[in-house]
Amino acid sequence: MVLYALLVLVPIALFLGLLLDLARLRAAEKMAEQQTKAAARSLLSGYDRKLREEYGLFGLAAGEEERLAFAAAPFADPGGGFSMVRPRLLELSAEPVYSLADHRLFRRQMLEEMKLKGPVEFTRRVYGNWKASAEDMEKAAHAAEWGEEAEKLLREREEALRDAFRTIERIGALMERGAGILGLPPPLPAEREGGGSDEDDAAPETDQPENPYAGAWAVFSAMQDELETLGACLRSAEEAEARIRSAMDEADGDLLDGVDLYGSGYYGRYALEAGRAVSRFGTAAGRANADPTNWDGDLSFAGEFRTFRDRLSAEERQRREAYDELERKKERQRTAIREQMEKVKEKMGGQSCTPEEEAIHRQLAALYEKYSQLNPAGGESKPSRDPAGVIGQEPDRAQKSALVLLRELSGLLSAIRDEALVNEYVLFYFRHRVTGLDGNPALEDVGRRPLKGEVEYVLYGFDSCAANRAAAVGELFAVRFAVRTAEALADVRKAAAGSPLLVLLTAAAEGAANAYADLDRLLEGEAVPVFQRRPALKMGYADYLRVFLALQPDETKKMARMQALIERNTGIRLDERPAYVKVVTKSGIDLGMFTAVARRLAPDAGEGKGRSAIIVKQAEMAY
Repeated sequence: MVLYALLVLVPIALFLGLLLDLARLRAAEKMAEQQTKAAARSLLSGYDRKLREEYGLFGLAAGEEERLAFAAAPFADPGGGFSMVRPRLLELSAEPVYSLADHRLFRRQMLEEMKLKGPVEFTRRVYGNWKASAEDMEKAAHAAEWGEEAEKLLREREEALRDAFRTIERIGALMERGAGILGLPPPLPAEREGGGSDEDDAAPETDQPENPYAGAWAVFSAMQDELETLGACLRSAEEAEARIRSAMDEADGDLLDGVDLYGSGYYGRYALEAGRAVSRFGTAAGRANADPTNWDGDLSFAGEFRTFRDRLSAEERQRREAYDELERKKERQRTAIREQMEKVKEKMGGQSCTPEEEAIHRQLAALYEKYSQLNPAGGESKPSRDPAGVIGQEPDRAQKSALVLLRELSGLLSAIRDEALVNEYVLFYFRHRVTGLDGNPALEDVGRRPLKGEVEYVLYGFDSCAANRAAAVGELFAVRFAVRTAEALADVRKAAAGSPLLVLLTAAAEGAANAYADLDRLLEGEAVPVFQRRPALKMGYADYLRVFLALQPDETKKMARMQALIERNTGIRLDERPAYVKVVTKSGIDLGMFTAVARRLAPDAGEGKGRSAIIVKQAEMAY
């Protein structure tokens, strides 16, 4: 009986011992994993306080010994508790993996920092203002594009009609020449001199009178060629007008107020009247050549053509005078726009910075190069688009470019998400030229920095302080120019009737003058109404910088510039501030029995020595 009990109980006891070792091993593995993660969190607690306070960034500021000290803190024996399952720390490594120089981590931290600060500010001060008039911006841009196309077609029609009248004048000259030929007196019949034999009477007459009207056929042929040219000119004019009519819509049809659209009947009558006079000349030439001696000298076709030509000449003169007057008005508006553009160029050229600010930009150029090389696709620091491109364009092109920019901007602001948070970070932690003048709160450290154009540098990236300021001035004027032109379009459509381009240029001239006045106020730190019809919705200089940051799609360049500024202002190298770390631990635990079996049944346990099992754990963590 005792032997039987031993045979039964001993295996059970051994099995329970194995289960206990397995349970201890599993518990130790779980505890080792928790301790390793705690070690990684503890390691991240050694962040750079200055970097955090001034820029809201977390970067590990610890050497190798300090890293190990931070990581080892969670392994200190707290006393009591589950000592029988707590693993012994055998080895510990704490290594940095990625630093704040890596744009992926840099961007992630900016997004986390601005999640609560950014959306409210952006929505309140920028997106809400633009969204309210997005439809008006779209209409203005469409009017500019449609008006440009309509003006091109009107110009084609004018050139075709002028070519047609030149053809009429050539036909008139031929008509006068032909009338001169057909107006010659008819030849006298030939008379036989003296008598002759019967044979002489039978011989054919060889002394026929010369036909004075033979040259009329060459004139008629030349007239027919000119008629073909006239038909081609009239078809071109009619096709241009037909394209204008087909492109017209209710929204922008009033751009053609005061513009005469003649219709197909006008061009048909034009060709018909010219062709009828030429046809009558051809009939007269045929009769005169068929029987020159009996030609009655009917030249009424010439009078008919003169009447038609004189009437057409009066119409042509009136149309040309009206067209030329419109061209003079357009040129006056172009001159007004150029004058405003020149004033803006002078303001851009007058942007000056202190020698200290220019020296800072030279330092930033080298730092930007470093951070762009650490991140692929950094490229040249300069912006991918010309921020003040509108300023250098001719007035006809400038007003359209500005309005299209406004439409592009409206669509862009409604689509951006994370990009808005990155841009808000720039405005929150960096200084611009009116920081402290616009009444908006700024961090104390930001207001004390020597470079007043940090945001402008992040935005444009030129190596010169003055160049970045000038770019901001130019782009600021371009946007206000577009807004003011869009508003003026509604007021000048009737006053500038007669030409779509004149309407647009008149609006642009008024818009340029108002935009320049807005520019002065914005550069002084004053907020101005975005749209005059909504005076309560105002934006200041910093708000427009938000808009321009949204227009610069290359975040890689912007982040490299920010990193360059941070290192310049703090003296902290971001490539020496890890933001992603890896902790690896090797722990051991002593087992009671069947150690080899337990190690085989626990896949995470290493071989160990004697009765010990080794547990290796790894934790990777970022701020």
